[in-house]
Amino acid sequence: MSLSVPEVEPIITNEGRARLVLMPRSSSGMEEQTIVAERRALVPGDVIPQVVDGATKLQCVPFARAQSGIEIRGNANRWWQLAVGKYQRSKRPETGSVLVMRGYSTSRRGHVAVVKKIIDDRTIVVDHANWGNDGRIYLQAPIRDMSPKNDWSQVQVWFTPNNQWGRRVYKAKGFILPTSAVAGGSGDQAMTLISGSN
Repeated sequence: MSLSVPEVEPIITNEGRARLVLMPRSSSGMEEQTIVAERRALVPGDVIPQVVDGATKLQCVPFARAQSGIEIRGNANRWWQLAVGKYQRSKRPETGSVLVMRGYSTSRRGHVAVVKKIIDDRTIVVDHANWGNDGRIYLQAPIRDMSPKNDWSQVQVWFTPNNQWGRRVYKAKGFILPTSAVAGGSGDQAMTLISGSN
């Protein structure tokens, strides 16, 4: 392995501060392994975010409905209102619940994601589809509460393709709770959606 002059790469920590990491350049790919290891340190515990291409391009709504068992139809920006009288709503996450978010710059858009794991009072892990408007499935994606009052009204989403927290903070309406616990391990029903089988 040949090493040359080290290069410095900024790494963003969970606290939002940048720190500099010395990264040796080599032809063996060691620097890429080190970058991946550093970025993995930003993801909680045993969470391994991944992006999967499905048999067909998916929207977030049918994916969330299939994963959660919450039978709501219509655009994601209407799920919060459509849940009234049908499902319990909460400002606290529960495994199997659906997080309802607003679009970044307009309320005409929205997004829904299924909570698979609660890491702590400010961090959850979700499965969701079409996050990058690409029709793909995002498994084990961390989301963290950025609200001053810890009420999950503002969230930041892990962007798996870049292995980092997204730059934007999104407004969230809350969590729609399922009538029964249907959220098993990550990607259970997603594999059916990916393969196109029933």
